[in-house]
Amino acid sequence: MSQSTLTTGLEPKEVADIHYRAIQEGNHKLFVSTLCQELQDSVYNSYSQPDMWWRSAQRMRDLYGVSYEFAFARELGQSKAILFYQGKTAGGAAYGEQVPITLIRESGGWRVKQASY
Repeated sequence: MSQSTLTTGLEPKEVADIHYRAIQEGNHKLFVSTLCQELQDSVYNSYSQPDMWWRSAQRMRDLYGVSYEFAFARELGQSKAILFYQGKTAGGAAYGEQVPITLIRESGGWRVKQASY
């Protein structure tokens, strides 16, 4: 993927898909662009929440080949969306439980507020 920043006008699932795909591809700039402004402001602080997310997800990708597939939406509102994704190993087997990702609507569109891996 040559994309390095998130475009506007995307739906919550599209942003979440890009978030998890950026991790899979090791595209940190794109990963950061999926985050809400509050998280973007802290992303380069060591051991900040987004820094820990990135490190953890990269470790799972490198050790177990984990990628994520959309499972279902639990809440879709005007300003908040909660979606669930299933981790998959490189062989396609389920990895762990389905994990939630929460997105909020900001002036720039839908962005990740909380993610799990």
